[in-house]
Amino acid sequence: MIRTPELVKTFGVNKGHHGRGRYPRARLVTLSVARTMTILDYALGPYRQSEWGLLWSILGSLGQGDLFIGDRHFAGAPLYVEYQRHGLEFLTRAHHWLKIAKVKRITRYSSEDFLGRLNLGRLHRRRDPSLPTHIDVRFIRAVLRVRGRRQNVWFVTSLVDPVRYPAEQVVQLYGWRWRIETLLRELKITLSADVLRSQTPDGIRREIIARMIARNLVRILMLEAATAAGVQDPLRISFVHAVRAILSFSSALGHAPPAAVPGIYHAMLTEIASHLNPDRPGRLEPRAVRRDHKHYPSLHITRALWKARHHAA
Repeated sequence: MIRTPELVKTFGVNKGHHGRGRYPRARLVTLSVARTMTILDYALGPYRQSEWGLLWSILGSLGQGDLFIGDRHFAGAPLYVEYQRHGLEFLTRAHHWLKIAKVKRITRYSSEDFLGRLNLGRLHRRRDPSLPTHIDVRFIRAVLRVRGRRQNVWFVTSLVDPVRYPAEQVVQLYGWRWRIETLLRELKITLSADVLRSQTPDGIRREIIARMIARNLVRILMLEAATAAGVQDPLRISFVHAVRAILSFSSALGHAPPAAVPGIYHAMLTEIASHLNPDRPGRLEPRAVRRDHKHYPSLHITRALWKARHHAA
């Protein structure tokens, strides 16, 4: 965001190996439907606030019996207990601090699938005396390709019935979580939410909610286009092309007589469904930029200060 005292006070700046950041940043957590990637709810907070703290404020948006799929940020015995308190099933990757070899086996389904017991630490139970001493969850191991390398990945879930929920299907379910990265990219890049322009906290919140609404509206049109065209997987429709098609047809829809609107609307849906991304399971892309940036030095002071120093020049 733009650096203003009010935004710095409200959202804060990041701190890393290179020191304190120069611009305010916010942290965003979203809940979305895995099959459609429509946003159910979101939470926006200061950069220093934890993702779990933001999720806690919107966890009630999920219904009884829903399956929550999260990454390792949302893993751990105390969190699993909270999910069950909300009536949710859960599936996450095992936390990177968890030593699988030290987990007590309760029931062994196979060498890569067992029911284990996780103990809750005294510190957590001291903070919340209502917490149980342990929770029994299911552990599943799968060999996956992560960033070009084959790795043993452990998953933790409350879907403990191996007959009703085979291990292979549970692992495939977790694959849907990766679509959330595409959702965040659509918000940041396609809808230009990576750099916000407002100079007040309320303006920042309005910018975020406007982009959330716009993204959901585009997704709804993509689902309608997929249904009309018979596309089996609506997520294969190009989001970028859908935005361009909507912008192209918006003028005609706004100025056409009422009798012509249904035909134009149908033509827009046909155009949206005509661009499908190729099906590329297991796609691997390097996290690197292809184009070089401009060969100009970085400006580490404000433009006003730079002009004051170089005014005579």
